[in-house]
Amino acid sequence: MTDTFAEVSELARLLTSSAKGPVTISQGMIAGFGPGSLQVFFQGQAPGDVVALPIGGIRFLKSYVPKIGDAVHVLGLEGDRIIIGKVNPAYDVVPDVYEIGIADAPAYQNSWHAFGGVYGPPRYWIDVDGWVHFAGHIAGGTASGVMWTMPEGLRPNSLKRFVISRSVTTSASSWALLVNPNGNVSLENKSLPAGINLNVGLNDIRYMAEDGLADWERNHEWTPFIYTDEWTWDTSHDGYDYPAIWQRWDGLVRARGHMAGFGGNTIGYLPERASLRRYSSLFHTIEDTGTVLQNFRVDIEHFRRTMFAKTQPGANDITFDGMQWLSDVPESALSPLQLSGSWVAYAVDGQWGNPAYYMDGYGVVHVQGLIKSGSVVNGTSVAWLPPGFRPLYKEGFIGLQGQGTSMQSCRLEVDPSDGFIRLITSGTFNNHLTLDHISFVANPNPE
Repeated sequence: MTDTFAEVSELARLLTSSAKGPVTISQGMIAGFGPGSLQVFFQGQAPGDVVALPIGGIRFLKSYVPKIGDAVHVLGLEGDRIIIGKVNPAYDVVPDVYEIGIADAPAYQNSWHAFGGVYGPPRYWIDVDGWVHFAGHIAGGTASGVMWTMPEGLRPNSLKRFVISRSVTTSASSWALLVNPNGNVSLENKSLPAGINLNVGLNDIRYMAEDGLADWERNHEWTPFIYTDEWTWDTSHDGYDYPAIWQRWDGLVRARGHMAGFGGNTIGYLPERASLRRYSSLFHTIEDTGTVLQNFRVDIEHFRRTMFAKTQPGANDITFDGMQWLSDVPESALSPLQLSGSWVAYAVDGQWGNPAYYMDGYGVVHVQGLIKSGSVVNGTSVAWLPPGFRPLYKEGFIGLQGQGTSMQSCRLEVDPSDGFIRLITSGTFNNHLTLDHISFVANPNPE
């Protein structure tokens, strides 16, 4: 049997027709093994709330061998559950991908076009949870002009601002990309620097589609930040969402919204289930001062459930759109990341864990961790990913390299041909380099 959602649905329908009650279909994640039992997390449950399913008998199909970290289909009947098999991203959760300017996808505007070569083409898709994702590299257009217009149903319900990377051969920097409720996609038109349109990466962009937000239950999956007195919801634009986090059934957490700070470094606090990791995360975001954009660093100390501003804030607009991290994924499901050269883990005071990578049930690879002390020569490799955990195209992601309280933007490019993650930078800082922005769909047919 092929474990596709359609076949599981048909099995549930047939069982329901002869059962005492309805058979439910859900997805869970294999969280661990105990004596004679199999632990599974289910969407919406607290992290300690697991269902123990005895190994053997009819509790899971013999065609499926349980593995920690697997996303699985689960049928339930009056409290009894059976694991049908592993979620297959090739059939169950990977949606159609639309390349800009091809087939039914929107057309480029204002002379924008694919950057080309070995880099991924600009494209978008919507996943089964209602999230729209961008990927690829775009270039060459009028910097202040619209790049393309998203179709109805795949637009956000409010103005979204994302930090993106732009690069030339020997350097990289950050900027902001806007996605408007009318579907227009464009760079933030505020003191645009020269060369902004040379190679713009789209891989850090994700938002919930307006149709998803129209669903009452999905809309109420958002949990607002509990922010301190020094921070507040930024309402400088009428369309900004309130700052909040959303958590998927497998422990992936995403943030949204804009905040303004007035001098305090503690931004706010997260719900317990959204911050179960033992170690901290470091993110590169953007501050709008009113006249210019500037880099901004946000740390999440998960063991304290606290978000910190590591850049001194003014009363300005800080965006959280696009930020994501893994929360209650078991550490045993993470694979250690092989670092290159003299790069080592930034293991200071036990706050920062070992760099790692993980593929979720959607076929998406997530890289996480903070590293230090390596070469910052432009194009040098910082880490390596094995076959099966690489993208189809070369893809670039925003990075942040720091020295003390100073920081510089950079780009981290994942090369599918050899698996190396390379640093694109003109900076000199190597006290710390974050990998927490790297996330991509793995090549479904690796050689």
